[in-house]
Amino acid sequence: MTSSSDLGQLAHDAAAATWTFTAISTILFFMRTFSRLRLHREALGWDDLVITISWMLNICRASFLQTTLNTTHKVISAPDVPALIASAAFWALFTSAWSYLTIALPKLGVGILICRLFRPQRWLRAAILTFCIVLSILAICVIIVSFKQCHPVAGQWNPFAHPDVRCWNPKIQLVLASTTTGFSAFADLAFTIYPIIVIWNLQMPVENKISAMALMSLGVASFAFAIVKLYCNILISDANSTFDILYACIRFVMWSSIENDFVLSAACLPASPPFFRACKRVLSSQITQFSSGRHTSDPISTTSYKSFKWGGSRNLPGTVELTSKDEALPSPGFEGIKVGVEISRTSNYI
Repeated sequence: MTSSSDLGQLAHDAAAATWTFTAISTILFFMRTFSRLRLHREALGWDDLVITISWMLNICRASFLQTTLNTTHKVISAPDVPALIASAAFWALFTSAWSYLTIALPKLGVGILICRLFRPQRWLRAAILTFCIVLSILAICVIIVSFKQCHPVAGQWNPFAHPDVRCWNPKIQLVLASTTTGFSAFADLAFTIYPIIVIWNLQMPVENKISAMALMSLGVASFAFAIVKLYCNILISDANSTFDILYACIRFVMWSSIENDFVLSAACLPASPPFFRACKRVLSSQITQFSSGRHTSDPISTTSYKSFKWGGSRNLPGTVELTSKDEALPSPGFEGIKVGVEISRTSNYI
């Protein structure tokens, strides 16, 4: 039997864990987006679209969970008010069902990203994409079954207003949800092992291999979270009292949230290094100019400082333009053009 203090403590822990990891995944998402839009030569692909939609769904999931926690605190304060119990139960069940989609869709983006980066054989590429699509379909089916298993639908979270509610065998939803969670855990593990094997067989320095494999190892943590989530999913079907149901649902959604943020972070990290290199270049440039005092005496350096752009020219991504707005300065001759070409080459870090 869950006490009000236990439920309140879990609500505080869930809020802290959710928003911390959501903030981290959001920062990495914007770093990836900046890199893909301004620092990469390659055109945007399907993985960029899927990962962007996944991030939006992740923000919605965090908001839904916070609403669940807010209504749960109200139930703790007034446990005998049927309207509050019904509201908390609805948001708990809705957020639990929604979390399946927010887990499945980022893995579709990761699957597309793996196919684009490592270019596996045709049969393997088809297997990866098919598996991810099936996982997304299963997640949608879980959402549908979660809300269609009772008639009337509102009876499963508001039995006070619908005492004659009729529901399916709860094992149907449990088996479908557990199958989806198991597929999700397998995807976490598979999307970690396959890139590590490919990277280890590449002809590159060992330290680069280790750093690349460390980025991919986030899937191992996601796999562990998925196993914990599978256990929490089973506990939901065994809950009887209002506090037990809320406790089981919140714990399930909390671990789903952490897994989702790890998957989203793993999808964003491979495209983030150009952002760090760009920051390093800008910082080094500022330090060099400050230490050498170019901003006071050298007009060409001043012009270069003013014309520095993050992404450079739109026609030449990742370049630094040398343009002079001072008409009194003579136009650069052949040597100036050579210097500009060399700077353009060295600043292209992709």
